[in-house]
Amino acid sequence: MNIGLGIFLGLFFCGLIYLYTQTIDRWNWTRASKAVSATLAVMTLLGLISLGGIFLYHRYQGLPKVINEFKKLKLGESLSDATFRIGIPGRFSIVSPTGNEETYVFNPSHVQATLRNDKIVRISYQCTENKPDFTSLNGIICGDSGEKILASFDKEVRVLCPIRDKQEKPWPDYQSVRRVYDVVKYGTRYELVKNSVFAMEVASSEDLESSKGIEWHECT
Repeated sequence: MNIGLGIFLGLFFCGLIYLYTQTIDRWNWTRASKAVSATLAVMTLLGLISLGGIFLYHRYQGLPKVINEFKKLKLGESLSDATFRIGIPGRFSIVSPTGNEETYVFNPSHVQATLRNDKIVRISYQCTENKPDFTSLNGIICGDSGEKILASFDKEVRVLCPIRDKQEKPWPDYQSVRRVYDVVKYGTRYELVKNSVFAMEVASSEDLESSKGIEWHECT
């Protein structure tokens, strides 16, 4: 309750008391009190219904769901549409494992869009380092642990490790501390480094499912 509302309610009740003392002999306050009580009961009931509706709405909003839009980018939209809404991106010269994809970076530079046939098929975000980043994807925020993801999605989670390039010797240390936690059902991927969410990705469930075996495989 703020100060203004408190002053209003105080003046209201003071005025009600004054009115009662001045009209106690002339008005039927018994009937009036019943009407006031009924009105207050109805207002209280409506208030409880409203609070219940707000609670259920926020609870629904917090439930995991399929994500088609992330960081102002939409899966399936064209590069020209994304550019029109957000601005001209920079292009990464990344060779995808399939050879038919292009990756673009949008401002801020932590957001990337991977295109196939001029349509966005993946949206990736790299968490900000050295300062708090509260970016959230289906209730998981930057810095969360693998245990938090498993607790949130239970058996829906698929944990994968990087596929080792036999020609790359020695095996880079950073690869040993990387894993991805996929929730294929909702099309979300969380990349963890040293058991801390480092990046997030959104894709279709089909695209995410088919990514297994290309760069990532079951951990052994």
